[in-house]
Formats: sequence, C-alpha cells, structure tokens
Amino acid sequence: MYKLSSLNYVTDEPWEKELNCRVADLLEAKRNNLKTVVYLYEIADTSTFRYRVFNMYQSLELSLHWHGTYFYKDELSVVEKYFEYIDLIIIARFRWTFEIDELIYMAKKNDIKVVFEVDDLVYDLKYLPVIVNTLSVNMKEDRSYDYWFAYISRLNAVAKQCDAIITTNQFLAQKMQNDLQKSSYVIQNFTNRYQEEISEFYFKQKQTEYSTGKFVIGYFSGTPSHINDFLTVAPEIRELLEIYSDIQLRIVGFMEMPDSMRKLEEAGRIERKPLVNFLDLQKEIAEVDVNIVPLVNNMFSNSKSELKFFEASIVGTVTCATPSFIFKEVINDKVNGYLCERGKWFNTIADLYNSRKYNENSVVNNSKDYCVKRYSYTNQTKHIENVYDRIVGEV
Repeated sequence: MYKLSSLNYVTDEPWEKELNCRVADLLEAKRNNLKTVVYLYEIADTSTFRYRVFNMYQSLELSLHWHGTYFYKDELSVVEKYFEYIDLIIIARFRWTFEIDELIYMAKKNDIKVVFEVDDLVYDLKYLPVIVNTLSVNMKEDRSYDYWFAYISRLNAVAKQCDAIITTNQFLAQKMQNDLQKSSYVIQNFTNRYQEEISEFYFKQKQTEYSTGKFVIGYFSGTPSHINDFLTVAPEIRELLEIYSDIQLRIVGFMEMPDSMRKLEEAGRIERKPLVNFLDLQKEIAEVDVNIVPLVNNMFSNSKSELKFFEASIVGTVTCATPSFIFKEVINDKVNGYLCERGKWFNTIADLYNSRKYNENSVVNNSKDYCVKRYSYTNQTKHIENVYDRIVGEV
C-alpha cells in the first residue's frame, strides 16, 4: 500500500464549455480551412463521453487538418443551423429520438457523412441475454425488460441510419460490421492531458517509496453490475486474504460481496471506498499494490476496451487481467502485466506479494512505457485523422 499526497485540479470536468463558445470554435476551425467533426452525445459524463468524445476532441486540438466540437441532446437544433461548416458527424451512444432522426436525415441531404459510435455490445437485441446475464441484471420485473429493450432498440435505430461505425476494438468492430452491414473502424480508448499529468505526478511519488504496511489488491468496479466478473476471482482472493494476514482487498465503487466473503469484510479485511471523479481515481489506483480486472470471458467482455489496464499502468500499478480479446492483445504476460485464467490468480498475486519492491519491478516500468506510448492523446491524432479521411472519402 502506498500513501500519496494529492494533486488538486481546478475542475474535474474540463469539458465544461458554453454553447456559444463551442459554436464559435466550430466556425473558427472552418475559417482556418480545417475539416470539422461534430460529436453528438446525450449529456456529458465521465465514462463514454470522456473517452469517446472529449478525448477525441482534445487529440484533434493537435491536428493541422481536423478539428472537433461537441454538442448535446438539447442542442441538436443549433447543430442543424451550421451544416455548411460541418464535414462529419459522429453520434456517440445516442438513443433514437425524433430530433436525432431529423438531424440525420438533414445531414445526409447536405452530403454530410454520419457515423455511429459505440463502445459496448449494446446495439442489437439479439445480444440482450448475454448482456443481462453478464451484468447480473434482475429480469424478473417488466420495468427491466422495458428499459433494456428500449435502450438497445433505440441505439440500434440510430446505428442503422448511419453511414459507418467506429468502436474501440477489432472484435466489436467486426461483429458490428457483420450485423449492420456497414464499414467499421477502430479508434482505441486513450488518456487525456489532465489524466496524464496527474498520473505522472502520482507515478513519480510512487517511485520514491516502497509499499508499506498492508499489501492492497485494488478492484475498481465503478458500478454494481460487475458482480459476475468479480465472482470469477472471488474464491482465489478469499484464499489470499485467509492465508496472508496483511493482504487487503480495496473496492472502489459499488460491489455486493458474495456470502463467502462477508466475514472477511466484517473483520476489516475488505475496504470499501465510494466512486470518485476520473482524476481522483488515478490516485486511488496508484495507492494499491496490484490492480485486478477479472471478467466473465464471453462476447460481452471481449467487446470491452483495455482502459483499466492503461489507467493503472500510467500510475505505476501492475495489472492482472482475464485474457479477453483485448487484454491478450495488449498484455504480454509477465512482461508488462499478467494474464490470469481461473486458478492462476492466487499464485500470480502471491508471487507479487512476496516480491513487492516495485521500484525494481521491470513489469511496472514496461507497462508504464508501453501505455504512455500507445495510449497518450498526443499519439492518437494521426490515426484519428486517417479514419475520418477514409470515412468522408468513401463513396
């Protein structure tokens, strides 16, 4: 466990920008002869919006060819006034409404390509069983059926009207291309400037000290929907806590403990911390000794991105993850992280516990170097430009 001092930012929502400023931003970009992309998202949040809209926007601030601007659900009528200044529209995880339907129709009349962007397997009702089973959704009430059928169907209705697809990994891109019969492109998730700056601050602190006191396993669940993921690793985590008295499990976010671990929680061996903003989350991750990412390894989890890996790596925390599609691609086992099938978690974490001089751990340094190079927002611009050029250039 590491005790790190905090670095405070003026705001944890750097995307807050008045509508008139975003419109002016769009007009200025076109005056400077840049191609413009407008991102549409229902309302700003720290999950999909941050990764799939704001981070893209920030990377394009470095571009000499493209510029991005974003608008929300209640601003669609404003967007329609400025079609002549727009080269591409990307609709990110936006549920169907009459307003978005009208905007897509008008955009196409103005020869503007429209792209559907999604970062999850939530675009087709045929995947509903695997979604709700993986997320442990209680489907015994009509309101659960009404919510999920409406949510997925409305996303599907938007996706069908768009010209192309952008998503986060090749597994999901290929599935969407087959299902929707549209060209699909991959732009991976990556970090933003604020996340990188604060992470470097915590990484440098962490390099100056050794882990002291308890050895902390960090599980950053975010939402209670990850219970089935956690159950895949729970028996081995329980065994670690029972054998090693100075190992502790820290859960950040919501999680209902399985009955088999309730006594350990009552004994103080499991610590709970509330959800935090995306910048404070980097400190929480930095303070633990190991970050675990267990998954039910199915088509739903294979559609997920690797953000839990790079968020940990850039603060100097090693990751143990289920070998899903993307984790097998980005984690070289025992080189820049650890891939753990069921039955392997105990020995892997026990080995880390028994050799916790992290300053000398090459895996930590390898993962940090790998993720800074691969996931920094400064290194995404060219690929984003290429994807957008290909989309607008398609006949």
